[in-house]
Amino acid sequence: KPPAFYRYLGSIPANVGTLTDLEYLMLESNQFSGTLPQKLSQLGKLKTVLLEQNKLEGDTDMLCKGSSTDTIGLLVSDCEEPTMTCSCCTVCCLSSDTSCNSIDFGQSVDLKWEFGYRRDGEKKFTGATP
Repeated sequence: KPPAFYRYLGSIPANVGTLTDLEYLMLESNQFSGTLPQKLSQLGKLKTVLLEQNKLEGDTDMLCKGSSTDTIGLLVSDCEEPTMTCSCCTVCCLSSDTSCNSIDFGQSVDLKWEFGYRRDGEKKFTGATP
């Protein structure tokens, strides 16, 4: 039985590619399957992409070519052929190695610090818009 943090399964929705201001795509440690949507190549502001510990197939070529490669500072994926290949990954993981990327990125993205937000009640942020 997978740990409790494995929540999302199925394919990554293609409409993620319409979020053109997206900087952090952190989909690690889930049960996503299938190939990456080609529309991810339209995300030209990506800084961090975490895809490891999923059941993805194919390659990350759409992230390795074009405008998105100019901004991506960290790209982590499972890189086991023939399942997944990543020619431009910063870190390549084996799907069996759950400690490959053990950095807690959830702690480093602080909405209050980065955008001036503050929490008013449960799950509601107010403050400056990014």
